[in-house]
Amino acid sequence: MRANDIQINKNFIGGRQGYAYTFNSGKIKTVKIDLDKKQEYDTYKSWRDIIKVNKQTSRGSIDVTCSIGQTINADGSSDWEITSWGCCLSGSFGYSDLMELANSANLPIVQTEDIVGLCQFSDESKFAYVQLFKVGRVDIHCQTVAKLIPLNDDEMQEVAEKANRWCNR
Repeated sequence: MRANDIQINKNFIGGRQGYAYTFNSGKIKTVKIDLDKKQEYDTYKSWRDIIKVNKQTSRGSIDVTCSIGQTINADGSSDWEITSWGCCLSGSFGYSDLMELANSANLPIVQTEDIVGLCQFSDESKFAYVQLFKVGRVDIHCQTVAKLIPLNDDEMQEVAEKANRWCNR
């Protein structure tokens, strides 16, 4: 088995084959985070890159379109989360409704415990990195639909082993 360039540090993954596995294997749902996007608030950053969350219920499953958000804590640390936009009932269906459906088509769909890769990038700085998280408990009835939990060292080692096997297949 040949050695591949898969680099792991905390919940960051890198290296040529590490990126190949993350983006091409179909095993990790990925979302792009544009770090150059202007933000309205200092304590909450809304990236508006969208993702679908699947919630299993006793009556079947429901897919809900959400966005990725980041809460900035008082100590400077941050928490990533999947958030909903709330709801508004309307008797009409117009252009904005159609565009929302078009923009939501074929998005990655995640469930509790799925691994999500956040590719954070800046065109201005020509810099990018990828962090891996798992989706926490999903509650589609809350503004915060799910927290994104950084993968721990054992989980990252498991990802690296799977990536190595995938690259050597």
